[in-house]
Amino acid sequence: MPASLRAVLIAFAFVASPLSVSVVAAQQVGGPTAAAGNVGFRARTTVDDPAAMHAAADDASHPHLGTDVALMIIGGAGFIAGLIIGGGAGIAVAVAGALVGLYGLYMYLR
Repeated sequence: MPASLRAVLIAFAFVASPLSVSVVAAQQVGGPTAAAGNVGFRARTTVDDPAAMHAAADDASHPHLGTDVALMIIGGAGFIAGLIIGGGAGIAVAVAGALVGLYGLYMYLR
């Protein structure tokens, strides 16, 4: 075997050996775990945290949060529509829209 070919093969083996070790290390798996077995829905675990319990109680006391936001959106749309209409009727629609929007804001912040 020529010396130059032998030198090339030794250099290739020297360069390729760390690459093959890293590929083998990346392919090794530590085995199945409980976290890897969880699929789909997961049960929430809670800690006895007074702040978390208070937040849950606040959420339970405001079940119609979507209605409040809807009132604010409809009131804002009515207000803008009243401004576009103009005149006496437009002012009435704008005032009614503003009142509905403010009522929705009041219920949202309550």
